[in-house]
Amino acid sequence: MVSSISGYSNSYTPIYSAVSTNAVLHKNDMENMVRFLNGQPMSFDNQMTIAQEVKSTIPFMALFGGVEAFSTFRNNGFVGAEKEAFKEARKAKKVEGWNVSETLKNVKSRYNYTRGEAVKSGLDRVRKDYGQIFKKTPVAEPTGKIGKFLDKIPGVKSFRSSGIGQALKKSGAGMMMAIDGGIELLTNVVPTFQQLGAGAGFKQLGKSTVKVAAGAGGWLAGDAVGKGIGSAIGTLICPGLGTAIGGFIGGFLGGMIGCSVAGRVTKKIVGPSELEKNQQQQTEQYAQMLENDPQAKLQAAQLAYQQAEEILAQDPTNKDALTAKEAALKIINESQQATLPQAGVQQQTVTTPQQGLVSFQGIPAVPGFNGMGYDMNQYNAQVMSAQATPAPSNPYQAPAQPSANPFIK
Repeated sequence: MVSSISGYSNSYTPIYSAVSTNAVLHKNDMENMVRFLNGQPMSFDNQMTIAQEVKSTIPFMALFGGVEAFSTFRNNGFVGAEKEAFKEARKAKKVEGWNVSETLKNVKSRYNYTRGEAVKSGLDRVRKDYGQIFKKTPVAEPTGKIGKFLDKIPGVKSFRSSGIGQALKKSGAGMMMAIDGGIELLTNVVPTFQQLGAGAGFKQLGKSTVKVAAGAGGWLAGDAVGKGIGSAIGTLICPGLGTAIGGFIGGFLGGMIGCSVAGRVTKKIVGPSELEKNQQQQTEQYAQMLENDPQAKLQAAQLAYQQAEEILAQDPTNKDALTAKEAALKIINESQQATLPQAGVQQQTVTTPQQGLVSFQGIPAVPGFNGMGYDMNQYNAQVMSAQATPAPSNPYQAPAQPSANPFIK
């Protein structure tokens, strides 16, 4: 809004009213810049959302679904003891597999429901797979070399006979547990022993064991719920075949969601890994060192800015580069402002005259001065620039242009 008396805006805020005030750099900005320069993620908590994790499992679900379908059609839809007997008969060339009509008939007989029994089909599926989870039942001896070797380890054979052991095998949680355990071993446990020693290594081993076990438990719970719901929905669509397919898809997705939720809860409880804790300590120490060395801090900020610009040129939406660029700009601006008092610039004060207009040493510090057709804000800025000793060159700042101010010769 322009004043009707003077022609100057009374809502203008002078840019140079706080030249001598050093900006307080937030701790997170320094640490984010250090992580970026070290090639580390900006945050240790960048897990995918549950929806993203479910989406990422679709290729695996298709793969395992294909394997399951292959086995089902090859053995004409038989399972359990009937499947083993059929396999022996097929090897003896007494029967043949790959019979679609026989497969559909056998699947239908195993899931003999009507659409009105959808809820019953879901409950039956859960009881069948998890009704014996707290009971110990005999299991067949392993036929492969790996299975025979594992059975020699104390406790393995007994665990296989337990209801939980059998549920892990049926649900696929055992396989996922093995995969998660291998990943934890290679990415966290072994590197922690190598980099931080035995003390931290055993701590990480305990954390990883808890995470893997919790993930398996979450998979079992999710599988049970998912199979029940999936079987019921499949029965509504197509009793028999739909019951089987719905149970498989529901169990896989439910297991994945349960595993993800359990993993997130467990991480909140056990905290970051030992490697992450060590990285955070190093980041804080280096950030503090830069705070104590203004020149090194400015150089680091300039380097981070340059690297962020290079990344953003290829990937304009890169979150880490955007965050690092923002932090680097804050540091560069802070460093430039910090040099002005040292260069002999006197602190300028802003006063408010009785008319309520903002002024700069008695001269209105607003656009709109037309006495000689020149903006007094530009006059004030260039007076300050002329009085100050030039600050160290900044590769990210354009070179100064010749003054066009008619008041400065």
